[in-house]
Amino acid sequence: MSYMSSLSVEDLDNVVLTTRQLNSTTSPIPSFRDEDTLDSPDSRRKYDVFLSFRGEDTRSSFTSHLYFTLQTSGIIVFKDDHSLQRGDPIPTSLLRGIEDSRISVIVFSKNYANSKWCMNELVKIMECQRTIGHRVLPVFYNVDPSEIRCQTGEFGKSFQNLLNRIVPEDELMAVKWRDALREAGGLAGFLVLNFRFFILRSYLHFK
Repeated sequence: MSYMSSLSVEDLDNVVLTTRQLNSTTSPIPSFRDEDTLDSPDSRRKYDVFLSFRGEDTRSSFTSHLYFTLQTSGIIVFKDDHSLQRGDPIPTSLLRGIEDSRISVIVFSKNYANSKWCMNELVKIMECQRTIGHRVLPVFYNVDPSEIRCQTGEFGKSFQNLLNRIVPEDELMAVKWRDALREAGGLAGFLVLNFRFFILRSYLHFK
């Protein structure tokens, strides 16, 4: 597995650019006059991007900046506190939001795997990647991709905290969580270290 050399950026342009490129490789949203393509899967998707993140880690920092930058670039984003209607059952609405989006941007952070909702989102995201061509772009926020793949380091401890709380009927789901982490941790994406200084590495050439 080889990586590109690191590069500095002034803002989140590289993440946004990659998202736009991924979005452009999917079928464009058709005009309502284009009756031949109205029934295509992409024509029924309401969002360009689904943002998956752990609120306590990144909601008021990286994720809020990413959301704003994507929105101002004309990208329609599903973010739980902006896209859910009052009274929606949150887990169902989040899972539906994934299906209704072309791309998922997963912001992996130290406590991401300590959330059952986040882990169920991840399983759904990876399922949609396999079954409906959903695109996935991981962002590794102050965690190394190997920690996600192998559930080690502080990320692994966070995941173990979740496993310690599950009930017996969740044990099968825990296997799916591990599989999804291994799969997502091996995808090309971005490593963000020390966001205050906007240091970004791109992981675009995995072998």
